Formats: sequence, C-alpha cells, structure tokens
Amino acid sequence: MDERNQDLPFSESVEMYLLRIALLSRQEQPVPIALLADELGISPVSTNQMCRKLEEKELVQYQPYKGVILTSAGDAVARHVLERRRLWELFMIEALDMPAEQAEDFACRFEHVTPDELSERLAIFLSTVARDKNMAAAASRGRQEHLLTELQAGQSAEVVSIDVPQAWRSFLMAEGVLPGAYLKVLAVSSQGTYLLDVADHQLAVVSEIAAIIQVTVLA
Repeated sequence: MDERNQDLPFSESVEMYLLRIALLSRQEQPVPIALLADELGISPVSTNQMCRKLEEKELVQYQPYKGVILTSAGDAVARHVLERRRLWELFMIEALDMPAEQAEDFACRFEHVTPDELSERLAIFLSTVARDKNMAAAASRGRQEHLLTELQAGQSAEVVSIDVPQAWRSFLMAEGVLPGAYLKVLAVSSQGTYLLDVADHQLAVVSEIAAIIQVTVLA
C-alpha cells in the first residue's frame, strides 16, 4: 500500500499501469506489452513482470503474445484515478487560472495522492462554481437550464451540474461529463437511453441518470 496515503488501496506504480492500459485500450483489444512499456518509459521485461503481478491481483487479463486487458476491477481503479486527474485539472484551470498544459502536468502528480474525501469536496466545489458561472452566462445570453432528458437527437448542450449519486458521478466524470463540458445527443433509444458524443468519444447514459443532469442547450 502507498505509505503516503492510507486512503489509497494501490501504489502509484499500480495505478499508473492501470491508467495507461485504460488510455491505450481500443475496442477492448489487448494492449501490447511493448507499447505499454514504451508509453511508460520502462523496459519490456519489467513491464511484463508488473503485468504478471497485476494479473495475480485480478486487475488485468494477460494474453500471451497479445498483451493485457483490464478486468472490471482494474478498469474501476483506472477510472477512479482519471476522475481525480480531471478534477485537479479543472480546479487548476478554473479556480487558479493555470494554463491547461501546466494544469495537466500537476494533476498527473496529484492524482495518485488524493483521498476520496478530498475528491468529493473538489467535485462539490467545482460543481457549485460551474453551476453559478453557467447560470450567470446563460442568463446573460437568455439561455435557460434544462434536464438532459429534455434534449432531442442532434441537439448540443453544455453541462451545468451533475447532481447524481457518487457512484455515477465518478463514472461520468471519468468519461468527461463534467460541469462546463460540451456534449451532443446522438440518439435516444426507445428505452430512454441517451447516446452522447462527449470528450471525443461516445457514451450511453440511462434515462434515470440523464433526468438529473442539468444542461444549457446550445443548438
């Protein structure tokens, strides 16, 4: 366990491997060990050894001659780390007026040493700041807040707040659904599931969650 922070169940090294595997994954295909090693700047032998240890912890599935795939447990850890990174990035950019590149650099350092309690406080703070900012901006432009469920396919919007249960908030933030983020509704299924284009990828959100995400309509 990381001695610097007893709230975190995994070491920084484990988190970095899982996060990098998640970022390199494409359509659930195994991430080659050589590619992972190159991204991390570590030898393929050391990378292979670490992946074997991650497999023992049931965080990845190792496929000989192909690479590794995150298990559901490994994916959850990676999403959690990515959420902490994005919270810090947003805080530094919005609250500290820090350049995006510099904010990303610092966020990469903080993502491994941030306990859940601090992450939750950051999320609440940023949600409040973004909501107030977006409400003021929307009012000045004559725009009103709406629930995501009020949008139709083809419409774009800016996220104002995501007052959803913590488990869903963590998932959504890891997927880029943050206050101030832009999204587009690609389709709405007959069951009420919303297919969104957000943060350069597609995401499906069930109606129960879409009904408590507030947005301002752009088009």
